[in-house]
Amino acid sequence: MDEERTTSFGLWRYGNDFRKAALAVLTHHNNEIFMPYFFLLGQSIELSLKAFLLARGIPLSELRSRKYGHNLKALLDEARHRKLGNEVKLKNTHCAVIHLLGIEYLGKRFQYIKTGSMSIPEPWLAQEAADLLSNGLQQYCLKNTLK
Repeated sequence: MDEERTTSFGLWRYGNDFRKAALAVLTHHNNEIFMPYFFLLGQSIELSLKAFLLARGIPLSELRSRKYGHNLKALLDEARHRKLGNEVKLKNTHCAVIHLLGIEYLGKRFQYIKTGSMSIPEPWLAQEAADLLSNGLQQYCLKNTLK
């Protein structure tokens, strides 16, 4: 990834594409939830949060580092610290859902089989959180990219 050419809006657009893909997967499978759906939602949330944080001045190299990487909790906590609420009104429930989704997402449980129980959030709440982030950050990321 070319750091100089990666923009906040570009990250947002990819995140939005993953969100749309999650909805398509869900629709195609008659609203039956399965692992690719949660992976796509996790990817959407990750990229939406990274788009916001890039716009707030965190370098892409830091967003790709071990500190943030694919850690939805770390990304969300930093985004909230940097006033995500000015752009997106997430409820505490949405934040809890992102944290819960992030546990299995970080462990790559939606990509690779591992026996044992999983903690999976209510699909509609996870979808709602991804929708709120994507819809709420579009104009902010676009404005930041056009500066």
